[in-house]
Order: sequence, then structure tokens, then C-alpha cells
Amino acid sequence: MPFRPFLLPPLLLLAGCGGGKEPVPVVWCYATLAEPACYAEPDLGREGRLIGVYPVYGPLGP
Repeated sequence: MPFRPFLLPPLLLLAGCGGGKEPVPVVWCYATLAEPACYAEPDLGREGRLIGVYPVYGPLGP
């Protein structure tokens, strides 16, 4: 494979990705009849009601 110098800068920028940081916890939020319900794990069987997956930067739970 020939050397392609134009690929070097993007590869150098990606070299620092995943530098040992802890993963940010996420919540899975689903549409309900009232307020959205959010869980720490995916709720199997409710994929059609998924609103989104959001990062949590504070403590989980009440």
C-alpha cells in the first residue's frame, strides 16, 4: 500500500481518543402516557417508544 501523507494529520488527531477516561453513564428515556420514564439500562420490548439516550453527569437515582 503506498504511503499517503494526507491521512497522517487525521490519524494523529484520533490518537488521543479514548485516553483512559471513565465512560459517562447514560439513561435510556422512553415515552409514556405522562412524563418520560428514564432507566439506567435499556428496557427491552419498548424500542419503539425510545426518546433518546442521554449522558448523566450527576448521581443516578433519587
